[in-house]
Amino acid sequence: MTVQRGAAICVAMAAAIAYAGAAVATDYDLAKQALLVIKRMVAPAKAVEDIYGLRGLAYIDGVVVEGLSDDLRAAGVSAGALRDVVEARLSDGGWHVTGVPTIPTEHVYVRVSGVELRTGEGARYGWYAVSAELSLRQPAFLERLVEDATVQTWATTWDTTALVFSPRSDVRDDIASELAQQAEKLLADWQRANTP
Repeated sequence: MTVQRGAAICVAMAAAIAYAGAAVATDYDLAKQALLVIKRMVAPAKAVEDIYGLRGLAYIDGVVVEGLSDDLRAAGVSAGALRDVVEARLSDGGWHVTGVPTIPTEHVYVRVSGVELRTGEGARYGWYAVSAELSLRQPAFLERLVEDATVQTWATTWDTTALVFSPRSDVRDDIASELAQQAEKLLADWQRANTP
């Protein structure tokens, strides 16, 4: 089974389970049990892991976290806490993080978006479907000229994304754990790219 197909099946399962509970009240427990089967299942959705862009990159300016939905904030997920997890993992691995608070130059970009699953009538299951993305962004110049000037923009030179399914009690820790693993993967590629 391909990664993309696996991820699509996970999303389809979650959606089907969420709407199934609207039909019959007793389906609520069945839906919760079905979600338990896919708890902590992490399905990689995409990956751009070219280590060429990591060569010679002695430090990054910071970690930017965006995309938190109201559902995730209500569950206690904090952008600051997630940033601290990623920065600590990279720093502990020997990659210097300057900690620039605004949009910096070379930076790790984290986007976490998710929703709490609900029935068709709006009843909450207490489970969350979350997309967690960690990427490295660097300044880049486009080769073409616009009004006789080069175009400066951001380029994603390394990227990975995963889907996480968790109950409310674990969603904060599960997201942090997934991002820590992604940071470890980025760190390993950075070390590999810069090993003589």
